[in-house]
Formats: sequence, C-alpha cells, structure tokens
Amino acid sequence: FRLALQINPYDAPVRHNLAKAINEQGIQYLRGEQFSLAERFFRAAYRIFPNDRNLVNNIGFAVASGICEKAAAAEKIDNFPLAVMLYEKALRVTPRDGSTNYSVTSLKLANARAEQKAQLQAARQAQLQAEQNQREELARQKEQQEQQAKQEAEAKRQQDALAAADLKKGVQGLAGSIQPVSP
Repeated sequence: FRLALQINPYDAPVRHNLAKAINEQGIQYLRGEQFSLAERFFRAAYRIFPNDRNLVNNIGFAVASGICEKAAAAEKIDNFPLAVMLYEKALRVTPRDGSTNYSVTSLKLANARAEQKAQLQAARQAQLQAEQNQREELARQKEQQEQQAKQEAEAKRQQDALAAADLKKGVQGLAGSIQPVSP
C-alpha cells in the first residue's frame, strides 16, 4: 500500500486500505494491553485516512484504556482520589459509540468514588475516635489530679490534727508542771 501511494498519493482506496492495515496493527497492540503503542498506530492510521470514524474511536479507546490502567494501579495502592480523577479523565476521552467501554469505565468510576467515600468516612471515624480517646484521657488525668489533691488535703488535715493534739498535750504537760508560788 505504501508503494502504491508513492505512485499515486491521492488514491483514496489505497489510503483507506493502508490505514486499515495500520489500524489492525494497533488492534493487536490493544489486545496485548500495550495501549500507548496501540494509540500510536491508530493515530498514524488516522493521519493517512482521517475520514474513518472508527479510527477516532480507536484512538479514544486506546487513550482511555491507558488511563484506566493507571487508575486501576492507583486503586491497588488505595489511592482512590487519584483513581477517581483518572477514571473521570478516561470518561472524557472514551468514545460513546454504544460499546460497553463507556459503561464499564462509568462503573469503575462509581466504585472508586464509593471506595474513596468509605476511606474518608473511615478516616473521619478514626479521627473522632482519637478525639474521644483524648477527651477520656484528659478526664482520667483530671480525676487522678482531683483524687491526689483530696489525698493530700486529707494527709494535711491529719497532720494538722496530730500537731494540734501534740500541742494540747504539751500545753497540758506544762500546766501540770507549773506550781503555784506562795507569797
């Protein structure tokens, strides 16, 4: 086909056949999940024959598939905000040609959003639990301080009572030892 185009570069059927052959190479890479290579072949085919709507869809599908692959990798490491962003990006470039690709990507996006929401709720719940634990710990510390203050006050009261009793004994002992003096 390339040789035929060298002879007659304006031969539309030859251009179309060459684009179809290059497109088939792209499909093989797509099946092998080599999305960036598939995209390159689809774009090359499109440059040769831009009137083929299937080539535009194939480019979009290859790009979206590559993005979805990155989104799935983000999901595996529990990075759901990144996965959501990538699935949204994939939806913007996925052809809406009646195939299931758009629906599958939409479903993956919904799942990633649900996981992201669950992750945020779990983080919020953990934060609330940590705050509750901190409040309980502060209450325990305050109770211990109050208990210690009560014990110290009771010890001081007992010490004061003993000191008062010793003082009373001392005063009584002094009073008993004092003899009246005669004139």
